[in-house]
Amino acid sequence: MDNGKTELADLELVRRVAEGDDSAYAAIVRRYQGTIRATASRFLDSIDDVDDLAQDCFVQAYQKLNAYRGKGSLEGWLRRIAVRLCYDRLRANARSRLLTSGIDEEELSRLDAGVADADNQAEEVAMRDLAQRFLARLRPADRMVLVLQVVEGYSMKEIATMTGWSPVLVRVRANRARNRAARLVQELEAQALLGREPR
Repeated sequence: MDNGKTELADLELVRRVAEGDDSAYAAIVRRYQGTIRATASRFLDSIDDVDDLAQDCFVQAYQKLNAYRGKGSLEGWLRRIAVRLCYDRLRANARSRLLTSGIDEEELSRLDAGVADADNQAEEVAMRDLAQRFLARLRPADRMVLVLQVVEGYSMKEIATMTGWSPVLVRVRANRARNRAARLVQELEAQALLGREPR
């Protein structure tokens, strides 16, 4: 189904939900749950957290569906809700937990190289885990903007739309996040050389 037909079908489903057809909302959930889960998995570490966030996203979307006016895709609207929920979850987690386990010198070298052997699935999984642990050490706003820009490839304008931040704030946060990530790499390198566990 092409984009135009999908958007028309989405608008029809939204109209049916407004008329009380719960099966229409179930169709929306089935259509976009993969997208929402994929978005959440970029920011959250556990499958349970991804599942919870996807459920929260669809509950919130259902409650706010009358605010969707058909400007832009329903998928984009749902993704914006998911991104904002992820940001809230990251902020809450940052306040309530200690940093994850340390990154040793060998892992740091692999992270610095930034390239996994495409033919080695175990190495690719290890690199993803290492990247997640590195990102977990960043502040929530830093993690959010780096993942959206570097991993997902969104433009500054798209990130502003998804997060509700102004374009200027997105630029400032992206700059700050890159600087903090670079400092974190330097700290981890120094701690690995000294044989200390990062704080």
